[in-house]
Amino acid sequence: MKYLFILDFEDGKVYRYNIEGKVYEDFEDFIIEQGHSLSNVDWMTTNNGKLHTYMDKDYMPNRYNGKI
Repeated sequence: MKYLFILDFEDGKVYRYNIEGKVYEDFEDFIIEQGHSLSNVDWMTTNNGKLHTYMDKDYMPNRYNGKI
């Protein structure tokens, strides 16, 4: 699968769109079509659709300590 993640600063949410099999010359067009404002988002595409959430600031596993 291929996914597009959008971190939307307007509403404080993270969106994940399944974009497998879809062809876009410019993902920014898709982002606008979904109702997001390009000036208020960060985005990335990835083959990994899993979202890791960590709420405890005392334990923040990372890719360097081998605990992910």
